[in-house]
Amino acid sequence: MPWGTQTGGVASTGTWTNLGDKVSVASASSSGELDYVVTLKPGITIGPGTYVFRFQYDHNHGNRDAGGDRYNVTATSTAGATEYRKGGF
Repeated sequence: MPWGTQTGGVASTGTWTNLGDKVSVASASSSGELDYVVTLKPGITIGPGTYVFRFQYDHNHGNRDAGGDRYNVTATSTAGATEYRKGGF
């Protein structure tokens, strides 16, 4: 889940989801972006519903134009169906 353009000092400071320990979350900085990947743990199945994910980040002190911040979300089922959403803040 790319979070936004890396503009200096942007780093993950935490995540939260209402799925609790059913998922693992990894973050990395690559391709000029801060990326979060959420993966269901082995053996876990979830049904249709509404799930909440919160991703926090920090950046260098001083003014920062957040106008370029964007998000992309891709969800893939075990059957291979994919949903994609994107937007800005």
